[in-house]
Amino acid sequence: MKINKRSAIPGIPIYITIIICCILILSGCAAPAPSTTQPPPTAPATESPPPPPHPEGPPAEFEVTSLAVTPIVAEPGQPVTVEVKVENVGGTAGSNRLALTVNGVEREVKDFTVPPGPQTLTFTMSENTSGMYEIKVAGLTDTLRIKQLGAYPRLVNNYIVWIGKTASANYLWHPQQEPTPQLKSLALYDMIAIPYTVAYYAPESIRQLRKLNPRIKILALFWVGESDVADVKKEQSTHES
Repeated sequence: MKINKRSAIPGIPIYITIIICCILILSGCAAPAPSTTQPPPTAPATESPPPPPHPEGPPAEFEVTSLAVTPIVAEPGQPVTVEVKVENVGGTAGSNRLALTVNGVEREVKDFTVPPGPQTLTFTMSENTSGMYEIKVAGLTDTLRIKQLGAYPRLVNNYIVWIGKTASANYLWHPQQEPTPQLKSLALYDMIAIPYTVAYYAPESIRQLRKLNPRIKILALFWVGESDVADVKKEQSTHES
């Protein structure tokens, strides 16, 4: 058999062609196989959620805590101030209305807006006829006395004595931040008599009486007799201690 020694590539000897083929085959075997490991998936980018809105507090809730009439005794036609303390015990501002009634008749209505916390509302009124008037706001009541011009002064009809004798005098010796109903009742008179030492040991009572009724006459009450003097000394020593 006759072998054809001609190269498959014209002009190049057969043995060189064989060498080139071997090199190509070997280089193909040594080439690294392609990696089949997949890269870890990346999480899709997401936007941060917006911050939650600021929580609102509980809804507005109103409480009327006090009613004050000043002065509590006035002349006909004299302006009188009615102060009402309103407190919003809720967590947000709110609106409401209050009505002022005099002897059961509505005189004025006020609309108001109050943030959380206390606030004072003020009504102004006057009366031309002498007599007693019931002032009412939101269920709270107070009394206004309009004096009769030229009339004899209205005197207190009972004697205020020492706390050791009459427990009802406690409101004089221990006044509250706001005038008590007993003190207001006393301030409705034109002239009263109280123990002289109240001015020294409980001056706040005197101040409240004069604010309620600026024209009130306050007489100092003294005792005579050994038993009364003994009570005075005992009472003085109690308050001084």
